[in-house]
Amino acid sequence: MRTYEPRRLVCYIEEEVYGVDVWEVEGFGKEKWHATANRIDSVYTYSSFTLAESEEEAIEKAIDDVKVKITELEEKEKSKRP
Repeated sequence: MRTYEPRRLVCYIEEEVYGVDVWEVEGFGKEKWHATANRIDSVYTYSSFTLAESEEEAIEKAIDDVKVKITELEEKEKSKRP
């Protein structure tokens, strides 16, 4: 078992707040940066996990994945309303 200690970030993007954990995995190839993200100020819960070549790219991809999914969930909820 390999254990890593991620760096915890709180990212404010416009009116949204995201919690991000990012860590580097040696010997994993090109995509050695791993990240997870959650939107922490939303009623909707969705987590993402991404791999990337750089720390910044991993963070951005993880947040983007959450943004897309939460937008889909919000639109789905709105379409159910009369």
